[in-house]
Amino acid sequence: NIISANEQSGIEIESFGTSYNKIKGNYIGVNINGDSIIQGSSQDYGIRIYNNSRMNTVGGTASGDENIISGNTMHGIWLNDTELDTIWGNVIGIGVGGVNAVANSTQQSGIYIDGTTQRNDIGNTTNNSRNIISSNDNYGIYVDGTASTGNKIRGNYIGCNAALANLVSASQNYGLYITSSNSNSIGGYKAGEANTFSFNTVDGIYINGASAHYNLISRNPIHNTIAT
Repeated sequence: NIISANEQSGIEIESFGTSYNKIKGNYIGVNINGDSIIQGSSQDYGIRIYNNSRMNTVGGTASGDENIISGNTMHGIWLNDTELDTIWGNVIGIGVGGVNAVANSTQQSGIYIDGTTQRNDIGNTTNNSRNIISSNDNYGIYVDGTASTGNKIRGNYIGCNAALANLVSASQNYGLYITSSNSNSIGGYKAGEANTFSFNTVDGIYINGASAHYNLISRNPIHNTIAT
């Protein structure tokens, strides 16, 4: 599906019981070639999952499962009051081919997690489950609030492309930004769990807030950050 130039969201999944949906193989926010924004498009969110919907899948590990979620004016994916969703194998903020930046813009995020958003799986330990989250206007991933806990962020490339290279005109400030959220895992001890944070223009990982306790940051390469 080509899902672009809508007024608010490309796809919304909402309400308790609206669960087990699968979003795979789509272009969300970009044109039919998957490499640029449709002229005049002001689609706010690529995908929004909220209000107690749970156990949904965005992307996957099979060939053709990846979504290109780029060129939206706010968040590529917004998870709000949801749990146990799987976000695997997507390209967020880049066009098809992984060369050109197609930001989710207006100072927003590739993936934004807030509300009571718990135990979601952002990436995993295999190459096919890795999300490429780069070139978004401000944050690769933003985890916000004391009730957003227990999320696992593993195996992703955040700030670079699939070849671990910088992108021309990329301006993602923060790879991962956590505010007041606790007990999330970023990387891990097992093979394939490490995220790579590179070429973000301010910080690879930034954590603040009085309630930002017990977040695990383990074995992630964090490099080529240009601090301001």
